[in-house]
Amino acid sequence: MFFRTLLVILSFTGAAFLTQQLWTEYLSRKVRVEQAEVGLSHMKFPAITICDWRTSRRTQLNLTTLAPPTIIPGSVYNLKCGDKLECLQGADYGINVQIIAANRILRKEANHMIHFMNETGNSCYQLKGYTMYVPGQILTVKIIRNQTKMIHWTRVYINPTEEKFFEADTVLDWMTEGYYRFELSKKIKKRLPPPYSNCTANSTENSKLGGAYTVHKCTHQCILKHTENKCKAIPAFYQSYFEHQHKLQKDKQAEDCVREVVKNTSVEKTCYDKCAIPPCSEEIFHAVMTHTAKTDLSHTLDLDFLFPSLSETRIVEYPEYTWQELFSKFGGMLGLMTGASVLSFFEIFIYIALFVSERCS
Repeated sequence: MFFRTLLVILSFTGAAFLTQQLWTEYLSRKVRVEQAEVGLSHMKFPAITICDWRTSRRTQLNLTTLAPPTIIPGSVYNLKCGDKLECLQGADYGINVQIIAANRILRKEANHMIHFMNETGNSCYQLKGYTMYVPGQILTVKIIRNQTKMIHWTRVYINPTEEKFFEADTVLDWMTEGYYRFELSKKIKKRLPPPYSNCTANSTENSKLGGAYTVHKCTHQCILKHTENKCKAIPAFYQSYFEHQHKLQKDKQAEDCVREVVKNTSVEKTCYDKCAIPPCSEEIFHAVMTHTAKTDLSHTLDLDFLFPSLSETRIVEYPEYTWQELFSKFGGMLGLMTGASVLSFFEIFIYIALFVSERCS
């Protein structure tokens, strides 16, 4: 029995030595990344937020709000707004939303999808609630405004439908007059939590901005917190996300203080360094844009959004080695050397217990 036990111990030592590379890789927490294209029966469009740059920039720094644009009815290519843009009805600009079928023949008005964002001082509006069942269907937005006296710029943000803070990611693009086509794609990325990777599962517990955690959102909230602490004020763009709005300062001194903090690059750098850890799970939308500067419709900005296919890309991290795989390979090496198995552990334990018992008696 003594020699058998000694042989088993030596076998364990030899198996551990021969599988040391597996032990090293397991303890180093290496990850394996798998990517797959998954077909879907339908595709929910993301929340598309469109902002007038000049007015949104003002309300991001100021404490005032503006009047909303005009909603223009119609389901045709040329809305015939008139030489003097009578359809705007005195507003700075007007908007129209339509759904175009994949065959490019049928059009349907979809102005019901427009949600004005009072919290942005009405400088932004959001389109959400559309689900595509046929690849190639287009969500089209027409923005009509007088571009003769001054060039106006438009910003677009694309976020998951459930996202409450439209600036959760960086701005997509800047647009003026002409036709812009955005071919959208969707990615689901899931990272392994620590110790495998440096990501955070931070949820909305400490977020005033709501929705899932993103680096950009965390940085934004940090900057706004600086303005609240230093100036006792929040720009009109973001006031609805913060409690006790009635206690915020809204005078000229507070406005100047907000401008100083928001434009302070050292504050931005400090906040970014604090929030640089990526989320463990995120839903990402990408857009490939094509642009035609001139169209037959003057003073019109056309934005077309579509998914070329009903599919999404899923990127998932897995442990390169799990403890089950390590146990299996170690046991296989041990069995190959001596024919030992898990029962050998119990044999050694029983032998030692009997040995000690005999010595003590």
